[in-house]
Amino acid sequence: MALWVFLAFLGIAVGEHCERCADGGDQAAFLQSGKESWPGVRRSYGYSSKTEKMFEDEPFDLPTLSPQDIETITANCITGVGLVASPLRAAAANTTVVMQIVIMPRATPSQPVNLWDVGAKPDDSALLGSRDIARGKAFTALGFSSNENVLSSRQIGGAALVANGNTPALGGIQNTNRQEGAGVVTFGGGIPLFKEGKLVGAVGVSGDGVEQDEAVALACATDFEPPPALSAGMVGENVTNPLSS
Repeated sequence: MALWVFLAFLGIAVGEHCERCADGGDQAAFLQSGKESWPGVRRSYGYSSKTEKMFEDEPFDLPTLSPQDIETITANCITGVGLVASPLRAAAANTTVVMQIVIMPRATPSQPVNLWDVGAKPDDSALLGSRDIARGKAFTALGFSSNENVLSSRQIGGAALVANGNTPALGGIQNTNRQEGAGVVTFGGGIPLFKEGKLVGAVGVSGDGVEQDEAVALACATDFEPPPALSAGMVGENVTNPLSS
């Protein structure tokens, strides 16, 4: 109970007004050693002049994703997208999902790596509105997880709905952190990333049904999974990692 109260306070307290985040080309210098592009994937680096500046100016040496980690996760995402069937596109020639994906490093959350239109044909795209949602899912999973706790966007959503007396434990949390674009997203598709038992980032996926979003997110997180003892309930009961099949 104390954890939910703390999270509700935290979600409200960190909100501050700032400019809308925008794509930053190659401003993410720490990733410049990675591949320039992935065929068929529109990848960019998002940044904001103010978002989380209060955190990034602090002298913390947070565990985070390395450039090689970003490349591995990108490859996982692309492979996973090609393995997940799409209920939204079943009548079309493209029967697998097409996704907007955001990889958010822990140390630099205002410099996410955006994987746009993964799985799309040259004359198509993923849902444009899903870009903001994917970023919100990644922010939600990263913003409310820690080395000791795992809270996916699905779990935050559950806490926002489960009644505590007459009031949800985290009722209204989805209306906070609006400087993050989509802010806090309260349905599945955002999961935290771990390395050597430490939180290093998060991934957010949007573009199809919630279970399909979560399946691709699990694929992205292959080899960056949270410790098993912390990951119960992170995704839906019927959702599995397509890379583990």
